[in-house]
Amino acid sequence: MVILIENFAMNFIRLYYRLIAETPTQELNWNLEDFEKGKKWAKSLPHPHLKHSNLWEFLKNMDSVDILDHLNQKIRSLDNLK
Repeated sequence: MVILIENFAMNFIRLYYRLIAETPTQELNWNLEDFEKGKKWAKSLPHPHLKHSNLWEFLKNMDSVDILDHLNQKIRSLDNLK
């Protein structure tokens, strides 16, 4: 029951961030505005290994340059899917 509630809560949080965060259409630059945009977008994406977490939880302990690089790789993969 607890896992079900945690799963619902994380899906609700991701939905909230999907509604308020735009999906970037071009690569993020190294500035505060793009970093904040990427942070909101990362909170709307699933964690690569943990079901009850988001991508930001995976990235937040990295250096900001590495965070932006990882997000830009995600953006490039989205562009390749179009």
